[in-house]
Amino acid sequence: MNVIICEDERIYRKSISEKIKQWMHFTNTEDVQLILFSSTGELLEKWEQLSADLLFLDIQFIDEMNGMELAKLIRQKDEQVPIVFVTSTDAYVYEGYSVSALRYLRKPIRYEEIAECMDIAYKQYRLSANRFFTVSENGNRFLIPYQDILYFEARSPHTIVRKRSDPGEIRLKLRFSELPERLIPEIFVRCHRSYIVNIAHVRSIKRNELMMSNQDLLPISRPYLASINGVFDRYYLEGILKNAVDTV
Repeated sequence: MNVIICEDERIYRKSISEKIKQWMHFTNTEDVQLILFSSTGELLEKWEQLSADLLFLDIQFIDEMNGMELAKLIRQKDEQVPIVFVTSTDAYVYEGYSVSALRYLRKPIRYEEIAECMDIAYKQYRLSANRFFTVSENGNRFLIPYQDILYFEARSPHTIVRKRSDPGEIRLKLRFSELPERLIPEIFVRCHRSYIVNIAHVRSIKRNELMMSNQDLLPISRPYLASINGVFDRYYLEGILKNAVDTV
């Protein structure tokens, strides 16, 4: 798991790094690599060569692009990487919703706040890393990474796959009813008789609809509301609650 820290003040780069290492020690996690930047320009220049699983990003930089502007550019290329803003002001807190920020942390940052972000991002990383949905069509067999799938849609006589990396769609000659047994239940959940969503791409849940990371709005049927809320809470909160209990 690659964690990127972009912060122009050395004292805060060091503080975030040390708290992440503390989390690694506490959770006995070894597969985390820290990549540090002091400039938004340098990070943007190298972004295409990076594989990022979590980004801690300061907002205010002197004489260069600020962190919010950088986040908007990153979102044009990567809709999924969790972004955590670290800042000394609340001025951009509402703007953070436009880039689906995971958290908005005020300096000085407490260990518990870093641990919460690491819990969420690491769980996402472990569930989705190196896992694929296998598809066989017309004698051809190919793989779709779980993390690239937004949702499945039943559209008779096909099952439609929507991907985050492609504005188009994939049509499969696969019964929609057969999907659940082929998917990871911690990630994929039914919200409607015609939709199964990737919970990692769900950005908001209302009583009758949910919003995906690509801004698609999908319906929620009443029989599925409790289950999708449960999967959402477990996906994002289980690690946080465990960490809170273990530290008491």
